[in-house]
Amino acid sequence: MSLLGYSIAQSTHRVYPRVYSLHDMSISASGIYLVDNTQVLRLYVGPAVSEETLLELFGTRGMDDFENPIVSPETSDLACRVWCIIQQVRKDKGSRPFQSVRVALPNTPEEARLFATLSEDRIGGEMSYVDLLCHIVANHDTFIFDCDGVIWQGGCLIPGVDKFLKSLQNAGKKYVFVTNTSSRSREGMWAKFADIGLGGLCCKEMMYPSCYFTARVIQKRHPNARRIYVIGGSGLVQELEALGISWVTDQHEACDEPLTEERFKSMAEEMAQPSSAKIDGIVVGWDLSFSFKQICRASLAFQLADEDFFFYATNDDSFDRIGPWKIPATGTILASLNAVARISERPDAEVLGKPNPEFLQFVMGEQQLDASRSVVIGDRLDTDILMAKRAGVASCLALSGCCSKVDLDNSSVAPDYVIDSVGAA
Repeated sequence: MSLLGYSIAQSTHRVYPRVYSLHDMSISASGIYLVDNTQVLRLYVGPAVSEETLLELFGTRGMDDFENPIVSPETSDLACRVWCIIQQVRKDKGSRPFQSVRVALPNTPEEARLFATLSEDRIGGEMSYVDLLCHIVANHDTFIFDCDGVIWQGGCLIPGVDKFLKSLQNAGKKYVFVTNTSSRSREGMWAKFADIGLGGLCCKEMMYPSCYFTARVIQKRHPNARRIYVIGGSGLVQELEALGISWVTDQHEACDEPLTEERFKSMAEEMAQPSSAKIDGIVVGWDLSFSFKQICRASLAFQLADEDFFFYATNDDSFDRIGPWKIPATGTILASLNAVARISERPDAEVLGKPNPEFLQFVMGEQQLDASRSVVIGDRLDTDILMAKRAGVASCLALSGCCSKVDLDNSSVAPDYVIDSVGAA
């Protein structure tokens, strides 16, 4: 947005937004703040704001109930006071355009837009936030991005990411995308990037889902494998098929009837028949239709396995984040399968995705990247940052996804850099 129509005072206000604390003068996760950048007013609601305060201000107890949150003076005394402050801020603008009010909730695109407008002054001899971002870009030639929580959040592009990628492109920098997802193949990832408006800034060869790496590990280590039992989604299946690797799955079979002892016995006898094609290994990924039947078939495969049998997982992420909520992920599926492997005195699955440094080393080898001039940017300490550390590559934690500053303070894994969001860069 052009600042040419603004006075010096107004331009300063646009570049350095005013923040009004609506609860007390301390900055905290339980606070509510009104941020004025002359264009819009954003009402930021901290992640730890109480249900009682939400009820008083918006007439709802939980953030998940917010659809089009508004502040109405009729809701409560607190809502009336906040509404009066908003009206006074608008009145102080005089004849300038009317400012709309947008509510910024935690882990939403509006929160990212808010953080992107804030600036940080230099303190003491330390680098300011802008200096830090310039330092990261200047000292690295390749940027290795995670996706969920870094490029998008809740399926939507994080505001400002497209501009940052374009600036890297203009500066002659290289970037790739490395993710633990196994539900999307390389082709599927590229389609996702196109759907959120990044098709012109990337190509399929930049995409590295964990299922792409897993299929190539199997091809290299087990060239004679003929039949693999897949517990996972279409992305994993597509990558195996692309390399001509045969697979079998229960994913599309009807599961209306419970698996009784009789049905289990029948399954066991069928799999034990000499004429039945043996299973050479098991590969686990994200599977939305995961069932007890799959656990039982995996258990039988372990019991019938020979010494060349293999057991891999694309990742062991315990959860993903959808808005403020945590949804169980592949790690919860893997836990049950590791348990049945132990019944047959088999080792736990080898996790091929993050934080396995071989995943990153594979990407860097295929792309011919210099580790000393590369940086991994992710939102998880236990996967993205730990993988980078193990591979000897610089790391940058983005606080736009799974990890918070509290998580960072309590973790033994320390990134080289910390930023609010790639979109704020």
